[in-house]
Formats: sequence, C-alpha cells, structure tokens
Amino acid sequence: MEVKVRKKRAALSLVLGTALASGLLMVTAPAASAASCPSSWEPTISGAKGKWTLRCAGKDVVVSGWIEDTRADGKCARVHSIGGNGSEHQKQACGKGNRASFEWRYYNTDTAHIRLSIK
Repeated sequence: MEVKVRKKRAALSLVLGTALASGLLMVTAPAASAASCPSSWEPTISGAKGKWTLRCAGKDVVVSGWIEDTRADGKCARVHSIGGNGSEHQKQACGKGNRASFEWRYYNTDTAHIRLSIK
C-alpha cells in the first residue's frame, strides 16, 4: 500500500513541477504583440524596454518606435517584427542606456507580430 502512495505522490509532484515550470517559462518569455493597425504597445522585460505603434497607410502597415538596453550585462535589447505578408525586420540596441529607433513598412497587410527580447 505504501508503494502505491509513493508512486502517486511522485506522479503528482511531476505534474505540479511541470505546471510550475510552464508557468515560469510563460513569465520569462520575450514580450510580444500581434496587432493590427492602429495600435501601440510599450513592453518592458528584464534588461530591455521599448515602445512602438502600428499605423495604417493605405493598404500597408507602418511599424515605428524604439528599443532601449536597460542593463549592463553584455547583452543587447532586440526587436524582431514579422508583417502579415511574411516580411521580417529586426533592430538591436547594445549597452546600458543605448536606444535605437526603427520604422518598417509592410506592404499589402494591416497586421504585424512584434517581439522584444534580449540577446
């Protein structure tokens, strides 16, 4: 009887540990937004922050904004964007306090997926 209880406890511990780990992964995942125009977002993650807007321009979407490296850790703040048409762009800012601006146009779409991360 005691062996069955131990096995059940071990299985429960595994399930709870997996759920906890999944939750932690979700919390530490890069900040991302998938949006259509017009919209704006101002994400902050550990080591980076940014601000961007999506605006419609005819049949296109224009993504513009900035990112900033907020920690002296030897890593760079990075923004990566994929337009609804499949085109991709990226920009990075390296060194604490450094900021980089960007503006990208995605043709024949009104959506873009944008992600802030550290690399």
